[in-house]
Amino acid sequence: MIATESVCGISSTLAHIDGHEKGAIVNIPTNIVCRHFDNSNMIAIKEPYIYVYQEGMNCNSDIAIGPQQLAFGSVKEGYHLFQKRNVALEQYTAKDTISCNALSMEDFMSSDQLLPVDMYISIIQVCRMRKDRKLVSKVHGKICSMGIESMPNFVNYLVPMFADCGFIFSAQQVSNKLHSMNEYSWTSLINGYVQSGQVLEAFIAFEQMQGALIDLTSYTFVILLNFCAELMDIEKGWKIHAEAVKEEFEGDLFVGNALIDMYGKCGSLSEAKEVFDKMLEHDVISWNTLIAGYVDNGCSQEAFACFEKLEGEGFLPDATTLSSLLKACSIEDAAAKGQRIHTYIMYKGFSADLLLETALIDMYAKAGLLLEAQYVFDKLQCRDIVSWTSLIAGYADHRLGEEAVQCFKRMLADSILPNVVSFACALKACGNDNSLINQGQVLHMEVVSKGLDGHVLAGNSLVAMYAKLGFLDEAEDLFDKVWPRDVVSWNSLISGYAEHGPYQQALFCFDEMQVEGVLPNSISYASVLKGCGSFGAISKGQKLHMDIVSKGLEERQAVGNSLISMYSNFSLLSEAHSVFKKLAGQDIVTWTAIMKGYAMNHDGKLAVDCFEDLLEQGAKADPVTMTCLLTACSHSGMVSEGYEYMKEMRDAFGITPNEGHYSCIIDMFGRSGRLYEAEKVLEMLCPPSDGTWAALLSACKTYGDIELGLRCFRELLKFDSDNPTWYIIMKDLYASAGRLNDAIMIENMRKQIGLIKKRASVTMEVDSKVHKFVVGGRQSEDLSRKLRSLSLQLKDEGHLANVDSVLKPASDKERETKICEHSERLAIAFGLLHTPEGQTLRLTKNLRMCDDCHTAGKMISQIEKREIILRDDSCVHHFIDGLCLCKDMF
Repeated sequence: MIATESVCGISSTLAHIDGHEKGAIVNIPTNIVCRHFDNSNMIAIKEPYIYVYQEGMNCNSDIAIGPQQLAFGSVKEGYHLFQKRNVALEQYTAKDTISCNALSMEDFMSSDQLLPVDMYISIIQVCRMRKDRKLVSKVHGKICSMGIESMPNFVNYLVPMFADCGFIFSAQQVSNKLHSMNEYSWTSLINGYVQSGQVLEAFIAFEQMQGALIDLTSYTFVILLNFCAELMDIEKGWKIHAEAVKEEFEGDLFVGNALIDMYGKCGSLSEAKEVFDKMLEHDVISWNTLIAGYVDNGCSQEAFACFEKLEGEGFLPDATTLSSLLKACSIEDAAAKGQRIHTYIMYKGFSADLLLETALIDMYAKAGLLLEAQYVFDKLQCRDIVSWTSLIAGYADHRLGEEAVQCFKRMLADSILPNVVSFACALKACGNDNSLINQGQVLHMEVVSKGLDGHVLAGNSLVAMYAKLGFLDEAEDLFDKVWPRDVVSWNSLISGYAEHGPYQQALFCFDEMQVEGVLPNSISYASVLKGCGSFGAISKGQKLHMDIVSKGLEERQAVGNSLISMYSNFSLLSEAHSVFKKLAGQDIVTWTAIMKGYAMNHDGKLAVDCFEDLLEQGAKADPVTMTCLLTACSHSGMVSEGYEYMKEMRDAFGITPNEGHYSCIIDMFGRSGRLYEAEKVLEMLCPPSDGTWAALLSACKTYGDIELGLRCFRELLKFDSDNPTWYIIMKDLYASAGRLNDAIMIENMRKQIGLIKKRASVTMEVDSKVHKFVVGGRQSEDLSRKLRSLSLQLKDEGHLANVDSVLKPASDKERETKICEHSERLAIAFGLLHTPEGQTLRLTKNLRMCDDCHTAGKMISQIEKREIILRDDSCVHHFIDGLCLCKDMF
């Protein structure tokens, strides 16, 4: 034990310590502090503590080195210690000691005597570490009652305590009332503002710290730069960077790493690289931060190049490095690179690292290699919530909803409690599969029971699930409860309306989102453009396109694909092609979108040319691309070409034909009148699906084959007897053949079952306003006169309405009037009345166009000398000079 007798004895004590080797455990009892300090000379404590820091000695339980000691001396060395985690302080807290003499908290609170100051310091430190807000209030009250709050330098303990425990207002009050704050307490105050999200106050405190001529520390800059990175506020980051340069901290390793991180998170990779190049020294964290910046901004090639330089300069990659590279593989869709990294991980003995194993699962899952992801997962010695969630997300992202839900259930059985992210992934899986709605509702109840429904991520996931499944009322109710609503919240609702209708609600929500101050992103534009295409709002879509161009979003894949689809819906193929050409990276989804546009507009040759071009450019066709190609051949009567592509699909393109492909082939043969061959294709399937039977039934309706059509109808009822579409097609087949009694029987059967026929409607934009027309809707006198005039003109041209398609008991004249009031006839008449002569009419119908209206459309285009473009749920009809480009095959 080292003995000291007086204040003068401190020097002899230090001399005695000098006799020990650095790093030795030196016993410095508390009474050195207690006996060399009184209420008027607190500074006497300074020298022993600073000596311990400077000599790098560890301390035993007789003294706890913590931030309070830094308050008395030079803190620059101390901050470096804190950044490396102050082991002595952690040990001190772990023992849960209150003071060097083990004074209990109860004794402290009940004592009326003035205790040695280091006791109060220790108590404050325990409050900081425990973050017990009630205890902080009690201790502060006790300190105030003892009259020691205003002692010199005591503020440097109180401010950090309040700031760390979330009492930022109290920290501010103490700092305003008391003076002599040092760099440590100023930094603690700034950090408190940062943690509580008070941006302005944090930067004001920084300016006040500079104004007080307090020495700035690297830790102060790191805190503020990290805050700028979190906020992605590059302007504030520039200001802090300028101050760091001014204070000569730019070359500091910690500050440099924080600057790289800030610029990377703000997307300014050139500035991140510039800071990196100017740093006097690098560590593996510097390299990792730069690599992560490249990866997070989608620059995977640059990330791999940076990794090669890291190795070239003799640095060894750690788990963080390899984790970022695996993420880069996911972005680049470079599963082969990911597999090589996996081999490297196993070779270097990183395979037990949970962070890396989880990154591997995520990489394989994003690449669609779910068997490999499951294999890595099954090998994990310890599975946490992150690894489980990565696997669930992989299944959900690849529309394997049942597997995702089962994985979620296994996680629960493994006693892993789900968090909000795992709930979000499971809800996404349910939203991708209509059959999982019940599971989704169960998850919804679980989210509510755990009190997570108020969380933005959970709320958004619930809105997205119900919106995707078409439950828009439920989605709207949940949307109203989400707060604060962000762009993801709005996008979920907009996409739901754009997919299921009413489509005008998608446009309304898009405008309302901006009224609430939420700026649209590329997903917002992609969704609302789909709504414009479905609703017939061409002017709105064109205005949105201009807005997209002004914001530099036209080359975004999702936006470009939606623009292509929208213009194709309006038969504006030149505009669609122009957007296609401007897209820098045309992925398979983009190629498929333009091919689908040509297909629905009956331009099979251009669709086939596109397909050959994508193959020449090295793109790989997927099942959806092949469906569009076969549809194009079907709609354009290119039977031999379509059949050849079907035969080559497996061998040439590595794609196994699915139900959709066979339905296209049956439809292709059926449209060309080759019903026998269509039936033979169907019989090859084992067993045929409802989609293939439906395609054959439609062909039977076109060519009047009642016997085969009735067989198809009966087979379809075995799949789903509650689908009104089958009854309507069969009724029309009987009616067109003149078998009205049979048609009435089918119609009555539908009504007795209680199946509701979807009401037909047509929308058309005139003078930037979208008008909606439904059968039996109210008509103005002008519109009624125009309808009668058109009916007389059609009769003069030899067109007689097919009154047999109207089954209700009525006279022929009444039934003819019913046909003339079909929604497309109303829309065409309205357009002729309210648009200039010669202007093209563009209409959008929610159902398939009837035969009688199709014939009328051709004749009206010739009579009125107008182009009429009508998109129904089958294709785009382009009426011009008495003809339709579909060649009556629809």
